[in-house]
Amino acid sequence: MNIYFIMVPAFGHTNPTLPLAKELLNRGHDVTYYTVPSLKESVESNGARAVVLQTAEDPADTISNRDGAPNEEDLQGHMMHMFVENQAVTNEVMNHLEQEEVDVIVYDPMSAWGKAVVLTTQAKTVSFNTSFAINEEILTEIAGTFSFPEQVARKIFLSTGDENIVPVPYSFQPWNHYVGDEYTFVGPLASKRKQQEDEELRQLFKEKEKIVYISLGSVVSNREFYHKCIRALANEQYHVVLKIGGSTQIEDLGELPRNITVKRFVPQLQVLENADVFLTHGGFNSTMEALEFGVPLIVAPHMADQPLIAQQVESLRLGVKIDANRISEEALRTCIHSMLHGGYSTESMMTMKDEIARSGGIPLAVSIIESRKKESS
Repeated sequence: MNIYFIMVPAFGHTNPTLPLAKELLNRGHDVTYYTVPSLKESVESNGARAVVLQTAEDPADTISNRDGAPNEEDLQGHMMHMFVENQAVTNEVMNHLEQEEVDVIVYDPMSAWGKAVVLTTQAKTVSFNTSFAINEEILTEIAGTFSFPEQVARKIFLSTGDENIVPVPYSFQPWNHYVGDEYTFVGPLASKRKQQEDEELRQLFKEKEKIVYISLGSVVSNREFYHKCIRALANEQYHVVLKIGGSTQIEDLGELPRNITVKRFVPQLQVLENADVFLTHGGFNSTMEALEFGVPLIVAPHMADQPLIAQQVESLRLGVKIDANRISEEALRTCIHSMLHGGYSTESMMTMKDEIARSGGIPLAVSIIESRKKESS
């Protein structure tokens, strides 16, 4: 089979599909991604072919790695380019596909050009949601979460393929009573990807200290909050691994206490496998990876679907929500201490881990894609 992935060309949208693509390649299928320069290496190192789009913005050059959250105007413009309408990229992808023999298109229902292509293609289509499943009823419920007019929100979120894969445990899906059989919940896939381990961290984890992992993701770098964490958590009886992203330099944070390790980037799966608490921005992939490892969450959301994710974490008793900009040093220290000592439901976490283990994962997702070819044969 010739399988083409049309995802939003951003780390958080492409990364969850790479283990799926790897398994498809292992089964003898050909896999191609339409992507951007910053993701080319990730795609190709996985064994897939990368077609670099000449007309698409690369998020690595626009909103990523700034100090502080992107301002509303920048974020709106970026999301309109990626999610709503971009005829230049649509034309580029369509022109390339016309020269290819295509069996199945796996697309991101938030990708502007992905949605445009599936409306005209004769190939079978499989949507791969990189957040929650969203239909008309759920869109009505979350209308206040995103700062878009309803008409724009419809263009961003409402799209379905012949099959629809959701890499989420069913119980974590908000308003799941609105979701029908057209969606298949396969559970998280991103933790199956391979990462090279950090030797310094490997040695640290051998010491068997409690580990608090702090990361605000790949888009936002919040220097003020990093300073707050260092002051609040200095010399506590646990070790803090603080990931600061690309725009902040480690030396900007001054002298570090003995119990705090700061790195610009970390192999997140290695850290989560050893972490006791994860303070996160609530990115979709980070949250799913933490739940798969059974790590309780402190969620500090700042944009997009993160407030909704934080709401789910709190309502399911898998962690708590904070405001990174408003929380005091004392309250932050108290919050982490509470989470290290049972400030969440261990029963709920074990139930979630068990559900994830039974969700079907990559084998189920692969079988859905392969079934599309059988139907078209």
